[in-house]
Amino acid sequence: MRQIFKLFLEGDGLRGPMGIKAIVNWLNERGYRTRSGKKWGIGTLHRMLRDPVYSGTFIFHSSQNGGADISVPAPEILHKAEFEAVQQLLTKRNPQRTPPRVVTGPVLLTGLAKCPHCTSAMTMRTGKGGSYKYYACSNRMRTGPTSCVGRSVPMYDFDALIMQEATKAFVSVGAIKNILAPLAAQSQQSWQDIEAILNERESEVLVAKRVIDNLYQLVQNGLVDIVDPDFKKRFSDAKVNFDQSCRQRDQVAAELLPKDKVDHTKISDYVSLLSEAFQGNAIHMKKGHLRALVDEIIVGEETITISGRRSNFENAIKNGRVALSSVPTFVRVWRSEGDSN
Repeated sequence: MRQIFKLFLEGDGLRGPMGIKAIVNWLNERGYRTRSGKKWGIGTLHRMLRDPVYSGTFIFHSSQNGGADISVPAPEILHKAEFEAVQQLLTKRNPQRTPPRVVTGPVLLTGLAKCPHCTSAMTMRTGKGGSYKYYACSNRMRTGPTSCVGRSVPMYDFDALIMQEATKAFVSVGAIKNILAPLAAQSQQSWQDIEAILNERESEVLVAKRVIDNLYQLVQNGLVDIVDPDFKKRFSDAKVNFDQSCRQRDQVAAELLPKDKVDHTKISDYVSLLSEAFQGNAIHMKKGHLRALVDEIIVGEETITISGRRSNFENAIKNGRVALSSVPTFVRVWRSEGDSN
């Protein structure tokens, strides 16, 4: 199981992160089989990657209480941070959101470079019989000059420029610490908020426990018969309320459990990993890292803006690898060197 998640996040050492179909082929070619002895299939693997039971949470679909799901603790096979990285990457790779060629193609900035005029993706086009390659506005190429004035830049020169700027912006412990600084402050405030909620839940548990104790006291004092239907219903309701209060308290308390911290050592290790990938010749590794950290590159006439989510860095560092995940959320973003680079 851990090997499958590792293939999805990191690859097999010979290539970068693998897609579901590639993992299915990898497993079947090496003789791996499912628990029932069958060959792996895309549907089976996808369901497994989505199943939270491997991160320590079994979801029981109850037919009671309006069909509400009930979370039950399970043995943790995969670290929760790794599982969340997989979920975000699955969403990002969804063919309905991102065409496979954007993720697996050999063009470095496919899906990242955007036209400054219409924000459409800039894709590769060739000139002079394929001798020259450019990033050009896909909207203009598809519908003509009436839709956008267009933007075009030489592909190899632009790739080199982006890698140069990304190296300056990311391959530094100090730079990454600055990117993550707002998240640390936000995390501290979130911890205080959760602690306040936990105190409320603790009070609710005490109140629910007091109700049960009072009912027991009535029986002990001979004021009510334990077989009385009304008493039995009141006691049953009180027990259900107490159990529910305990579950809610425990769920909040779980948020305060110690989590992986992004310390200097982890940042330094990640910078080394990033530096090795950026300086290497493997396009898929450079592309994988860029797509993990960058949401878009606006290719202006005079200014190029590289931006992304701070949480991308946090996930990558916590996992000790590239966290290939980026899904739209309402969180703050960073921009290299302030407003532009």
